[in-house]
Amino acid sequence: MDFQFINITNPEKKKLIEISRRLRKDWLILLIMSVSGAIYMAYTFWEGYTNYLIYIDAIFWIVLFLAFAVLAVFKPTIATKRAMRTMRRKNLGRPVAMVHQFGDRIVSSVAGGVNTLDYCNIKRVYSLKTCYAIRFEHDMALLLVTRDGFTKGSFAEFKQFLRTKRPDLTIPE
Repeated sequence: MDFQFINITNPEKKKLIEISRRLRKDWLILLIMSVSGAIYMAYTFWEGYTNYLIYIDAIFWIVLFLAFAVLAVFKPTIATKRAMRTMRRKNLGRPVAMVHQFGDRIVSSVAGGVNTLDYCNIKRVYSLKTCYAIRFEHDMALLLVTRDGFTKGSFAEFKQFLRTKRPDLTIPE
């Protein structure tokens, strides 16, 4: 199989956190719910109840909701650390390199595992600061393609290549 583009990406914590914040919105929902709960409990606290137990209960719930808010803010970082630890473990403790080869099909090699993917399964392409994130249907894969990681071909040619393979997708600049 002849590949037109080869991209080697070293996953860095900063890139993976950016992807996690951009693509997964569960942390944002948890943050909104936690802050809303804390505001509601603070409103209950200042409502003027005279029972001392209600004050203690309201303070407990405010602190609990704010703890969930802090957890929500750090959730992408925690998930990224876990993912990097898992990748290193699968690669026997060595630094991980993701190799993506683009030709008739996409061949992705990460930590000793090899996946073959079709272009028709691409769901969306995200443009991040230093890379493209290519998400596939049913969350079967997420490819990280850095702009400066091409060993064969260039990033500008790769964008055109993706546009010809999937003209129905919006490929960001």
